[in-house]
Amino acid sequence: MKRNGDNSIDRETKNRLRFPHLRRLARRRIVIIIMLLIQLAILLLLLFDGTRKSQIAERVLIVFSVICAYFVMGTDGNSDYKLSWVMLILSVKLFGGAFYLLFRLQSREKPLRERVNIKNQKAAGYLADLSAASEEKSNLPGATAQINYLTRSVGYPLYTDSDVAWFVTGESLIESIYSDMEKAEKYIFVETFILSVSDLWDEIFELMKRKVAAGVDIRLIYDDIGSFLRLPTNDLEELQKLGVKVAAYHPFNPVWSMLQNNRDHRKMVIIDGKTAYTGGVNIGDEYMNRIVRFGYWKDGGIKVTGRAVDSFTVMFLRMFETITGSDEDYSLFYGTHEKKEGKNLLIPYDDSPLDNEQVSENVYLQIINGAQKYLYIETPYLILDDIMLTALQLSAKSGVDVRILTPHIPDKKFTFRVTRSYYRPLMEAGVKIYEYTPGFNHAKVIVSDDLTANVGTANFDYRSFYLMYECGVWMQGEIAAGIRRDFEKTLKECEEITFDSPIVKENVRNLLLRPLYRLLAPLL
Repeated sequence: MKRNGDNSIDRETKNRLRFPHLRRLARRRIVIIIMLLIQLAILLLLLFDGTRKSQIAERVLIVFSVICAYFVMGTDGNSDYKLSWVMLILSVKLFGGAFYLLFRLQSREKPLRERVNIKNQKAAGYLADLSAASEEKSNLPGATAQINYLTRSVGYPLYTDSDVAWFVTGESLIESIYSDMEKAEKYIFVETFILSVSDLWDEIFELMKRKVAAGVDIRLIYDDIGSFLRLPTNDLEELQKLGVKVAAYHPFNPVWSMLQNNRDHRKMVIIDGKTAYTGGVNIGDEYMNRIVRFGYWKDGGIKVTGRAVDSFTVMFLRMFETITGSDEDYSLFYGTHEKKEGKNLLIPYDDSPLDNEQVSENVYLQIINGAQKYLYIETPYLILDDIMLTALQLSAKSGVDVRILTPHIPDKKFTFRVTRSYYRPLMEAGVKIYEYTPGFNHAKVIVSDDLTANVGTANFDYRSFYLMYECGVWMQGEIAAGIRRDFEKTLKECEEITFDSPIVKENVRNLLLRPLYRLLAPLL
């Protein structure tokens, strides 16, 4: 990958040059945090000042919490999720109901929901047109139900004339993305959960400046919470002045609310309508192992070429319009594709937390339920609801070779403990658990039977299934064998968890803490 600017500028000099920006960025974040704490302090003072009014307010909040707990159990949705909320509300009766109300208000925020619905309806029309141009079916076993769900129920086209390539590391994926961005002639669309001050960003920043000066339409979507402490604000302001269209999903603000809970966790890059990328990689040096955070960072992703790229274009522009309020003709950004016979079936899709359809979880469940010989899963987080846990257990009990690969060096220690709390019930059903000993595996991969695979941004956890915007590609064909081979190669660097391991032993510590981890799991 090319370096930006003068190669003689070393990291120490570059950091000194960045310090004014970092100080500004730090001040902004500190001010927001202080304002939030001030609001919380004022609330506590009003409740605990010892007056008659505070006593009445306290009783009202307790009654309100009990009422909230009652109505939570009557709502539709995942039972684990509801139980966790009820326990939280009743355990913290003073603030539990208020906290849940804030959560529900943000989840059902009417203006946002109406805007999303309008953009969804528009995008559905474009996807329907793409589907009409792709009247293809599969004769491969086990495909019909999955294709019917993704094409008929949630409206994503099936493609038989597109190619896909699997990248086994974040380094190789980013190298390919950068190379294709250098060749862009019409547009570059980038969507990322994390955008951080880094050498990688420096290179992308300089590339974007060159390309926008050459007339390339560049658009960048990032999640403001995901980038909260690392955002290169000055660079983004400069890019906007040069003509790059920058959009932040749910910019963080100092008003105490839960509006920030739903996040844009998607990662995609689309270039000229010809090439699209997705996977686990964000914009930061850890994804290329230029810095060491949690040992070696194992990531991965896919490159899609052909008509399937058009679905990515629709998904990106729908999000861009939702954030900015703009109105685009999506078809103007479609690529020119030659008619050819692909070696894989592809269905790119995305998933929204603002509807009642858990697309990512449903795709995973269908792959799990359809596996006949083997089922391999790679995920940084393993926080399962009852449905997913039961599906994995049933698959293993039915004779399928089920293997799950998780990190050995975690990025979030408490979340890692919750992940490990699921090992024993899975292992008792016959699932084999492995931890990646060199460090942290961040890829989100599921593959079965050398036939079906899925690569995208959704983890095996509640946040990805219920609270995040996600995207992925369901695939069937020869790509599955390549992903399986990489998985098996990675297993050689892993430690298999056994019943003798302290992690899963039925000792006092595990018996006491496991219920707590499970209780909090849906809220992580």
